Amino acid sequence: MTARAPRGKKRLDELGDRFPEQGPTSRLYRSHQYDLEAIYYCGCGRCRFDPPKSMRGHYGTCCTAEEAEVAVLEHLAGAKMITPKWLAEHRISEVTLKADHKIADLLAPVIAGKWGIDADLQAGKDRRQTQNWGASFHKAGFEGVRHKSRRDNSLESICFAFYGRPGAHEDLLASGLPQEISRDVLHALEARFGVRRFPPKPLPG
Repeated sequence: MTARAPRGKKRLDELGDRFPEQGPTSRLYRSHQYDLEAIYYCGCGRCRFDPPKSMRGHYGTCCTAEEAEVAVLEHLAGAKMITPKWLAEHRISEVTLKADHKIADLLAPVIAGKWGIDADLQAGKDRRQTQNWGASFHKAGFEGVRHKSRRDNSLESICFAFYGRPGAHEDLLASGLPQEISRDVLHALEARFGVRRFPPKPLPG
């Protein structure tokens, strides 16, 4: 079981100074609605590292993934099929950082012993726990969190949740032109994760 998120100034200072860091080493992707901006920092509370209720309005999170199919998988939020309507209403955008970010690395093995963090912070469903830790990382000076995708049962897919002022803007991140979800991405979703397009259509091998 993951320990409680640190709150006191001394512990937060220690968190900022000593917690492992790791920024992106490859391109990133974000799945979003076709009529909305790609870069959006959400504070609604639905996402894993959104601000807790006590900090709503102070910051938001922009969720990305290292692979386009994983970005779509996360956005589907457990849906087993992609409908034509969903496909028509969503796009994929490539995301780049405008500057280096201080990113807390939840993939670092040493955090189990040094910080009492288990895999449930990445794969569990307790939003109060994950958001409290997210708030502590934010208070400690981190600008995002590197974590595994809970939707990938192999826990091999990597995601990044970035912090920023709430709403749509490109102060810290930049996005490329939105692209329709390609056949290659649909094929990868079915081949890797069993998520199919509805109605079923044969995909290239």
